[in-house]
Amino acid sequence: MTDHQNGAARMIVMDLRLAGTVERYHTWPTHRRQTVAEHTWQLLRVYTCIFGPPDPETFLYIMFHDSGEIVTGDPPYPVKRNNPELRRQFTEVEDRAKTSLSAFWGFNIPTQCKMSKHVKVAELIEMAEEGMVETTLGSRFGWTVAVRTLDAAYAMLGAFTPHEAQAIRTYVLRRLNFFKQQQFPEETVSTLLSMWRETIDRP
Repeated sequence: MTDHQNGAARMIVMDLRLAGTVERYHTWPTHRRQTVAEHTWQLLRVYTCIFGPPDPETFLYIMFHDSGEIVTGDPPYPVKRNNPELRRQFTEVEDRAKTSLSAFWGFNIPTQCKMSKHVKVAELIEMAEEGMVETTLGSRFGWTVAVRTLDAAYAMLGAFTPHEAQAIRTYVLRRLNFFKQQQFPEETVSTLLSMWRETIDRP
């Protein structure tokens, strides 16, 4: 590879604008493609609806949380979930990419956040919403995404205060009811609605 080609390749992985164009769900059958940029905006929206506007640190973390994927691409969710060591290695590579981007553009891209669990549950819910969109477009594969990520979000509820857990539950129920009203049979979402309406058992 020539020096010119090496330079061109480096400019690609240093381009924050291009980081937003990275495609998600590239190993999953979909009707539409979601980019990192759209996912990031949707995540900010979900987080704000549940927990209120993020503080500046959290906002910056969310804004650039997937920017390192300009180097790795978007690793599929099941791959990271089922392979903890591989997830750790992907995280290391993405964090190094963020450090390089920080140096190139002259500001700090955070790799950690004190509100990380709040961001994570909002991200799972955003993924579930994307699955619902795919389902609305006629994809059975979309419903698999919705159920799997809502199950993961539900499993996190015990990590939040009762007030926060109720805010998460309220948002998810509102989204599921909205989805239900879009001409879908009740049994499509009835199980999830029942689960999210249950009282959380706390010690």
